[in-house]
Amino acid sequence: MAWSPTTFSNASPYEPAHPISWNTHFLPPAKDQFDSLWFDAYVPSIDCPDKNLVEIYNYRWSVVRRHIAYTVPSVGYILTEFVKVTDYAGAYGGIVAATGHHIYEARWLRDTSVLESYINYWLKGPGKPLVRMYSVWMADAVWQKYLIDGNLEFAKEMLPNLIEQWHGWEKDGKWNQDLGLYWQVPVFDAMEYTIGSYQTSDPYHGGDGYRPTLSVYQHADALAIARIANLANDKPTSESFTKRAYSLKSSTLTHLWNSTQHHFFHVMKENNPTLSHLDGKEEIGYTPWYFNLPPDTSEYAESWSYLFNKSIFWGDYGPATAQKDHRFFYYEADTCCRWNGPSWPFSTSITLTALANFLVNYENHGYVTRESYYKLLDVYTRSQYKDGKPYVAEALNGYTGRWIYDNWNWSEHYFHSSYVDLVLGGLFGIRPVADVEGRLSLELKPLVPESWDFYGVENLNFQGDLIAILWDRFGNKYNLCKGLCIFQNGQQVFHLATQNLPAHIQVSLSPSSYKPPLKTIYNSCKNLASNPQRVPSLTKSTASSADPSHPVTEVNDGVILHDAIPSNRWISAPNTGDSQWIDFEFPSSLKNVVAVDLHFYTDSHISLPKDYDVLYWVDGWWTKGWKSVPGQRRVFDAPIDGELNRVWVQRGGWESPKLRVLLSGVSEFGVGITEIEVWGDCDDGYVRKVVSDAQVQLVAQSDEDKEFQP
Repeated sequence: MAWSPTTFSNASPYEPAHPISWNTHFLPPAKDQFDSLWFDAYVPSIDCPDKNLVEIYNYRWSVVRRHIAYTVPSVGYILTEFVKVTDYAGAYGGIVAATGHHIYEARWLRDTSVLESYINYWLKGPGKPLVRMYSVWMADAVWQKYLIDGNLEFAKEMLPNLIEQWHGWEKDGKWNQDLGLYWQVPVFDAMEYTIGSYQTSDPYHGGDGYRPTLSVYQHADALAIARIANLANDKPTSESFTKRAYSLKSSTLTHLWNSTQHHFFHVMKENNPTLSHLDGKEEIGYTPWYFNLPPDTSEYAESWSYLFNKSIFWGDYGPATAQKDHRFFYYEADTCCRWNGPSWPFSTSITLTALANFLVNYENHGYVTRESYYKLLDVYTRSQYKDGKPYVAEALNGYTGRWIYDNWNWSEHYFHSSYVDLVLGGLFGIRPVADVEGRLSLELKPLVPESWDFYGVENLNFQGDLIAILWDRFGNKYNLCKGLCIFQNGQQVFHLATQNLPAHIQVSLSPSSYKPPLKTIYNSCKNLASNPQRVPSLTKSTASSADPSHPVTEVNDGVILHDAIPSNRWISAPNTGDSQWIDFEFPSSLKNVVAVDLHFYTDSHISLPKDYDVLYWVDGWWTKGWKSVPGQRRVFDAPIDGELNRVWVQRGGWESPKLRVLLSGVSEFGVGITEIEVWGDCDDGYVRKVVSDAQVQLVAQSDEDKEFQP
């Protein structure tokens, strides 16, 4: 029987090959400058009257995309803070300081496999030696991931490692048993040069103290461990960590809360026998609300009046990290990296989540209202621009909005904060809850402005189902229903006909249970080419030529970056011919390659090649040389910039320790590639159930292909 003619031109290179039938298409798709197909596959889209918010929401997903880095086949993916690897990072560039933000942010992806690889990296893998280099709320973040994706088995698998991580702070000597608190050096809270550290002889490292950070993180992690242990039927561990959490809460309230100044304070560890509070307020005083730690009383609520006070914290482009009338406010702040006043997205993210929790989980609101959240989020949104384009770096001047810690080829698109989570979990109020048996249900506690007549989020992952939430006050925006409508897997399952959006909505979803993500190349195969640390025993890359500033090792460092700056790409040397090549020499002979992915780089000088081919090295008795890999089938017939160019590869019939990507029709200025991925060693389920279907049904072009087997 002849195969039906078909092409890949309309098929996404991102799996699954067969589109999910329950996608809805009510809203404009999320997209940014590059990799729109990745957005289609993984990112929930949103809509609302604030177009800047939608633009920054999409941009911040592109920040996540830029920082998804492949390491080596035995480790998989991690999320990075800087695109460039720093000298103090762990293996493959991991820095734990913002890991809590990373997990909160990326848990909204439609496939969280990358997060599971990342968490394994820190708790079991090569990142483990530096997992406590900085303070981090690891167990809490794992729990929050579970509340969205529903993968309880993963959370339970991590439980022993989370317990080990929790106890590690005591082994590191950071625990004061008499006070019942942990102490930390501000720089290892990722906050150097604070108003407290300037009062020591070592402003960079100084200021060791009991801070409303590490003890609060440990409190949250203890609660998360207790919840996971309860669902694992480990009652003794659950009870033990519940007690630890409440003990930390009590000690935090006793020692770090100032009942006169109504704020949580840093307490110096050295030369402070009376445990007096620091002589100035800091934005970290709002951190306890990030985890719902403070009591629900008017005394604690008064702290929030300072946030919106222009003489204390408020800035038109972001809150200050220290109170403005302190003698060390903005001291030496023209040089990086001061936490004594400049506005840091890291802290603004924490404060916004804390404020959302305060508004929806507490009754004593004091000086703030539902509109206060959007007011702060709007400031944060407007701060994330540079020269009129979406942008985030390290820290900015909260008065002017100018990025002041923004090192060239270093700080661009800095992933040290959250934003997506602040929109979906905070503004839109998507807050899943788990009962005592671990069953998840969806509740909405939106903080959208009362003036908004519409907003929506579409194709949001919840336990493997796809959810769409549409608020249309008058029913004339989406023309689907008036009021609040919710769709589950393409079917309407909830309708609340009202012109006033309630503050708390209990959503009646169809019965559901966790559905693992469909098997894809990215969660089932290994990138055999990747070698970011250029280990001699792993895959080696060479090229026909290279611009000295853009070496060939950039094509298999695990980083996909289409930006001119920061720079991460190979470019062939100019005027070296219209044919260029990149070779990979693998540690062992390839037998089971499934696909080769090419990510081209272009700019005003560097253009796409006219064509390319994938070849393997033949070293036989009768033949030596390069030969085209058989059965190649492309997603795009011709090279495409800014998108993934996939070549499906026929499995079997060839074997080689070397692959070559041959580029033809290269301009005089050269050709650029940011990354090449070679996918193989897939698990059997992917090979049999997904690759087979994709290649047999989508690849076959003519009668000649009827013998084609993946």
